[in-house]
Amino acid sequence: MNTQIPEEHFKNLIKDIQNFIKSHLQTLEKENNFLEFNVMKPQLDNIREEVKKNGWWLPQLPDSSGGMNLSLEQFGRLSACLGHSVYGHYVFNCQAPDAGNMEI
Repeated sequence: MNTQIPEEHFKNLIKDIQNFIKSHLQTLEKENNFLEFNVMKPQLDNIREEVKKNGWWLPQLPDSSGGMNLSLEQFGRLSACLGHSVYGHYVFNCQAPDAGNMEI
């Protein structure tokens, strides 16, 4: 049975992800002034690879499915953090409607 990430570890994880969003996504948004998604996609795909390398991919899924194994409450808190960028949920692969389809 999967268990959620311990709270102390989760707090540190959130801090790391907040810094990542500020330095990678919010900076990208300002530099590119919200260009069309297709124009941004190559840069976003590079950031997605970094997210994968950091082990932050699929936060809504259990580790048995390649996810982060967050509880629903933890995923909600992370989701609020990801919402500080229009691309946050996309680069962590937890954007609607795909996330819901994965969970089913």
